[in-house]
Amino acid sequence: MFLRAVVVGSGIAGLCSALCLQRKGYQVELIDTAPEPGGLLRSWLSPEGFSFDYGTHFLRETGNSELDHLIFPEDMSDWSCLPKLRPGHYNQGMLNTQSSNINAQALPSQLMYLQAIEELLNYSAQPISETAPLSLYDELKSLYGPILVEHLFEPVVKKFLDTPSSQLAPGVQHLFGLSRVVLTSCEVTNMLKQLPQLDSRLAYHSAQIGVSNLKSYYPRHQGIGLWVDTLIHRFKKAGGTLHLNTSVVRAHVKQKKIMAIETNNRILECDHVSWTAPFFLFAKTANITLFHLNKVNFRQTTLVHLVLDQPFSCDNHYLAVMDQELKAFRITLYSNIENTVQDKPNYRCTLEFLHGSEGIGENPIQKALTELKQMEIITESTKVRHGYVRNLGQTFPIITPEFLSQSKSALEYLRESFENVVFCGRGTGGSFLMYDILKEAFEQHQEL
Repeated sequence: MFLRAVVVGSGIAGLCSALCLQRKGYQVELIDTAPEPGGLLRSWLSPEGFSFDYGTHFLRETGNSELDHLIFPEDMSDWSCLPKLRPGHYNQGMLNTQSSNINAQALPSQLMYLQAIEELLNYSAQPISETAPLSLYDELKSLYGPILVEHLFEPVVKKFLDTPSSQLAPGVQHLFGLSRVVLTSCEVTNMLKQLPQLDSRLAYHSAQIGVSNLKSYYPRHQGIGLWVDTLIHRFKKAGGTLHLNTSVVRAHVKQKKIMAIETNNRILECDHVSWTAPFFLFAKTANITLFHLNKVNFRQTTLVHLVLDQPFSCDNHYLAVMDQELKAFRITLYSNIENTVQDKPNYRCTLEFLHGSEGIGENPIQKALTELKQMEIITESTKVRHGYVRNLGQTFPIITPEFLSQSKSALEYLRESFENVVFCGRGTGGSFLMYDILKEAFEQHQEL
């Protein structure tokens, strides 16, 4: 007798969950409301045949050989190996091609810069508080001191999430890679980072120093969606069934177990459920009343895909745009990643814009071109061969301390209420970065 499992959501958490369950002998049904699997790991092919991703994504080794064996393609001939990624950032009118970390040199005066160094050293020498910080502002201040927080971190957080750090939950900065700061000279930084309390605060001046030996990969053609295609092919080859354009209507419950998942077109009996969609949707389908949850607000994302007629002035793979005068927040430079002759003379990139319901204004393609020129990533004479605009809707949650606390309590209640359900993925309100999500999904299914 075989075991039956239903996985809800075909993003990276759902795909990893499905493959883990198959390895444990389950017959797996994978459900998604979307017309295509993969979530934000899909790629989009333009009418002219140019591929673009839904953000900056790479296939990267996780450090867990068993997990890597599960998610890596058997044949890597269609993939380029990137031993070291080349990130950069733009802030306060300066393009930094060496690192994506905030640089204290952007402070408005030399005196403030010296004061910021003194503050950071003083704060790092203080004993670690036994009381958890109540807000992101409290956390950042305890790590870096008021000057760096108020003049550098706070404006970037406000730009990305349109919310003061005092109203956000601790840890939110990691959504955008705001984990360390570049300070002092290269030589002094190398010396200071020998101390654990400063190593966690200071970044090397170059992203090429002190990086992990874990390799990253990117498809030579087709975009990161090739990874999704590979995982779906592996899933189906192992006997899995994929149900797209399918929504969950009801969960059939009996004695703390889900016995079947009822969709808009069939009933799927099951011994196990892995739920990677938002957890409150599970509560609704299982007819569970959760205590009041504060509504979470989201930032919306609009992508502007460009094909340009001239190459980029930098060799970075991607750039974080921290400058408050600009609307874009991240740029992916595909032609630098792939570095293929076939791409010339068509140089591709994607600019991601975070915004509220008001959108990003008129003529997004021209806005994107103007910002690229302002950052001197392209020359003034560069022209757009093709441009495309795609709105992704709600993407980045505004995670407040209240919402995070309520979500944790609600999830604990649901996990205690059902014996055969695993909750993982972004929908749990916990892990948000892709490789944290992968590791979490893998570890949870190892325990089955």
